[in-house]
Amino acid sequence: MGISSQIDKVVQGAILNKLEPIFEPLFLDVSFGSRKGINCHDALKKIKYGWKKVTWTISVDIEKCFDRVNHEILLKKLSLHCDQSTL
Repeated sequence: MGISSQIDKVVQGAILNKLEPIFEPLFLDVSFGSRKGINCHDALKKIKYGWKKVTWTISVDIEKCFDRVNHEILLKKLSLHCDQSTL
């Protein structure tokens, strides 16, 4: 992954401003990645106080799962919540 140009950052910010209000209410309360006002400490608190009788966990690095997103499926899912101009 390369370093974003200033133009890319402006475009990404504009897209975030448009999409965040649409999708934020749809996220589960156990989703902590890259969300405004939520961080890893919130996730750790959820685990500490919310998980009872858990005897083991599995740690998985899913970063590479997003390298090849099927854009047809993504756009179909987004179309349920966004108008055509946003897509």
